[in-house]
Amino acid sequence: MKFRFGMVGLLGLGLVLGGCASGPAGNGAAAPSSEELTMGGSIDDDMPDWVEALPEGTEPVDNEYVAEALLFQSQAAQLDEEEEEEFQRLMQRTLESAQQGIESYPDNPQHYFQAGEAYFGMGDYEAAAEMFDRAEELYPRYIWETLLYRETAWVEIFNEGIDMLEAGDRDGAVANFERANELYDYRPEVMLNLASIYAEEARYEDAIEQYARAIEVIDSEWFDRVDEETQEVWSENRQIAVQNRAQLFLVTERYEEAAREYEAIIEEDPDNLQALSSLAAALVASGQSDRAESLFEDLLARDDLNAVDYFTIGVGLYQADSFAEAATAFREAWERVPEHRDNIFNLSQSLYLAEDYEQLHEFATRLVEIDSHNPIAYQLQAQAYLQHADDEAAGLAAYEQGETLPFSVTQLEIVPADGGTALVGFVTNLAGQAGQTVDLRLHFFDYEGAALGTEEVSVQLEGEAEPVQFTVRAPDDPGLFGFRYEVVD
Repeated sequence: MKFRFGMVGLLGLGLVLGGCASGPAGNGAAAPSSEELTMGGSIDDDMPDWVEALPEGTEPVDNEYVAEALLFQSQAAQLDEEEEEEFQRLMQRTLESAQQGIESYPDNPQHYFQAGEAYFGMGDYEAAAEMFDRAEELYPRYIWETLLYRETAWVEIFNEGIDMLEAGDRDGAVANFERANELYDYRPEVMLNLASIYAEEARYEDAIEQYARAIEVIDSEWFDRVDEETQEVWSENRQIAVQNRAQLFLVTERYEEAAREYEAIIEEDPDNLQALSSLAAALVASGQSDRAESLFEDLLARDDLNAVDYFTIGVGLYQADSFAEAATAFREAWERVPEHRDNIFNLSQSLYLAEDYEQLHEFATRLVEIDSHNPIAYQLQAQAYLQHADDEAAGLAAYEQGETLPFSVTQLEIVPADGGTALVGFVTNLAGQAGQTVDLRLHFFDYEGAALGTEEVSVQLEGEAEPVQFTVRAPDDPGLFGFRYEVVD
């Protein structure tokens, strides 16, 4: 079995929704004001059809405890924001009246609803949700009012989680997102963020579950209950969730599920090359090699592909262990964009694994010119000398050159960043002096091979074997595809 020098990168799994969530969208209303949150009262006569279709249950009934709670709520509604202590006292009195009503009239849903309002005003959202649950059990149509409270709490906790995430407190963000999910699970945003975080933490099964929950919400009747703008966002998020879940099926070796997911994606988008190549990879892994080979042959026979398309197909073929075919796809991409570092690296590695040492001899030499401070590039070149040219001396020299590099430049990747894109990578001290400065020049290319510009960055070496991350802004060009680096003397 051949040793693989590195991994061909998967497409990004990340999906973190930027910005803060807005007020409730579930019923088209804005977030309740402080007055609305403390007045209580009856169900809106203009409730939508889906609410009216719910079972009537037990109608709310006014009584002395309801009236007393309403009085305290009305007094609270007249307070200014700085009168928080008095507001909390009145919420406590509201709760006590509602609890007396529950004790005396346990089948009256209005007492549970008012208790939920009081808990909400006191900031105990879990207790409020428990009371609202009971109110809805007795009178299902209460959902039209409780939704406002639940979603308002959801928005607050979700936005706190986003702030924590942006501040680097991932654990706190996850705790908030999970809490928001428990309180209100009729919106997919929290689920999508949790799925993204879980995937980054290699909690793949948890990520798959959250993507499934998000898709279920978007596919449910709740989609029809939000406004058109929200529907548009949800539809876009659904596509991302389905594609990311399919990719996670591949990562977790659930190949048959991956194949079904990709087939569904292709049914809606027949020209989705990423899905087509990934489907072929899933088919190979699930023992359906004939179908996969036929699919790849069809893809490579197309005459409308650009460098990005060939690169995507090459990744799929590589993941399917079809290394010779992957090399063919990567070579097509190389002919269009000859200086893309990732593509020529993938091409060289595919040729090595396919045991095509003649071509490897050519491309490994090109690779060390473009990827001059990557030890793996020299290992590939050494193998080409040994296996094709039968030149042990040259092979040993190439290997030693890679082993004696003063530093390495690796893990280069184009990533989203602040509304645009960036190139990140690592410089690792191998045999240099700590404190030494390494100057890099990064070149960027579009999918036709045209230069898009250059950026420079300086990195100071840390101690031996310690990596230092660097980031440079990539051109804001929709055609951005490739890059290479050079060390500036």
